[in-house]
Amino acid sequence: MEIEITKIEPNLWNPRTTFERAHYLAFVDCEGLEVNWSTVEKLLDRWGDIWFTFQSKMATRVVGRALSGSLGDKERLNTFFGGDGWET
Repeated sequence: MEIEITKIEPNLWNPRTTFERAHYLAFVDCEGLEVNWSTVEKLLDRWGDIWFTFQSKMATRVVGRALSGSLGDKERLNTFFGGDGWET
């Protein structure tokens, strides 16, 4: 499940709105691996602070399954981390 940032604060991502000194504080609190890296990239494109939490034990478990051949888990990890760099 991906939460659209634009539903939280549409003006922050509106190209017609200029926020040269605008700043945000975002809390990204994952339940499992539900946040997509594309969502995090949207936050990183703007001036602000992010608190990002996730359960490392859950990620480790999914990595183990993915390395054992689970294609669904590989796809989920690629989406979460933004690529296949987790495999190295």
